[in-house]
Amino acid sequence: MSSSSLPRIRLDVRLDARALGVGLAYSFASLGVVQKYANTAAALFLFALAPVVGLAVAALLALARARLSERTADILAAALLGLAVAVLLIVYPHANTHAPDQGSDRDDAATIGARGFLNGENPYGSFTYLHNPVSQLPVLLVVAMPFAGLFGSSAYELVLFAPLLYLLWRRLAGSRVALVLLLVALASPTFLRDFLTGGDLMPNTVLVAAACVFLWNTEGSLELAAAALLGVALASRANFAIVLIPLLVALARRRGMRAALRAGVVVAAVFATIVLPFALTPGGRTALSMNDKLSEIPGGAPLILVLAGLLAVALALPTREWTIGGFFAQAAIVQAAFLVAVVVNTSVDSGRPDFFWLVSGYGVPTLLFALTSLCRPRFAAHPLLDS
Repeated sequence: MSSSSLPRIRLDVRLDARALGVGLAYSFASLGVVQKYANTAAALFLFALAPVVGLAVAALLALARARLSERTADILAAALLGLAVAVLLIVYPHANTHAPDQGSDRDDAATIGARGFLNGENPYGSFTYLHNPVSQLPVLLVVAMPFAGLFGSSAYELVLFAPLLYLLWRRLAGSRVALVLLLVALASPTFLRDFLTGGDLMPNTVLVAAACVFLWNTEGSLELAAAALLGVALASRANFAIVLIPLLVALARRRGMRAALRAGVVVAAVFATIVLPFALTPGGRTALSMNDKLSEIPGGAPLILVLAGLLAVALALPTREWTIGGFFAQAAIVQAAFLVAVVVNTSVDSGRPDFFWLVSGYGVPTLLFALTSLCRPRFAAHPLLDS
């Protein structure tokens, strides 16, 4: 069939607020990697292109919906995931050099902590080859245990979590949308660097996002179990705890204040039960303090956490009609607030744009939450899902 005989399809491509948010998250999260491997001008140019990136994502979504079937999208996604995993298995052993200024020691920290659990030792008793402490909270170390034990490194958990990321998006919005979101993530310099160096920010974000979705969609007898699962997921990295603010406000709007308070108490109780025994150790306190990135800012981590919490409240309270996409949009904004604070502080200290702290992939959660905000559930007739 010639191209002239193909039916013409009119694509409705609009740069709405969420598409622009994705463009901003994509560009901002990648500033450190682009500055490191290119230069500052290239990084600033990428940030200026944020609206173009958002428009391109919107166009890809419209094209996928118009041209692809769900089955075709699944086939293409399987091929893309297979390629990504193959590249990881080839590149990671070379990236895992344990040399300064190369790769990342985040995988090393997770592996050390996981081996500590496996050996019945304190998982926070050792340091990485860059003399950094283990920064993950206990649950993320437990998740890494089978991969560290069987394959020698926590990095190989990415072989499992890359498909899980796709399946989460597929569950929320269908295969065609999930394929586009996966493609955009893999085209992100910061996501790709964190992925190929064995980082666990993507698995961590998947755990938290999936637990949030489960609680969002669960009522009745399973609601407390869903809240407990979210408490477990949040006991993985301290910065994710702030997603509780928009989530509990959304639950209060949708199910009533009593249901939101009940869920919040269960989440907090489970989180405390897991984290507090380790927080009593010096290494555990370091992990809970979100590393030392925020401590370098005037006022320190407590001030930034308070300001981020106030931002989350200011965004959540005026929101009357909640959707799952709206929740993840707010989660992305608040996660980005931490990054902005660090970048502004380091840039002021350096007297020039300095995106060094973004090199290590700290923008990955912001990017993935922003991408998830584009999901509009397929099952509009279901009483627990918003369209």
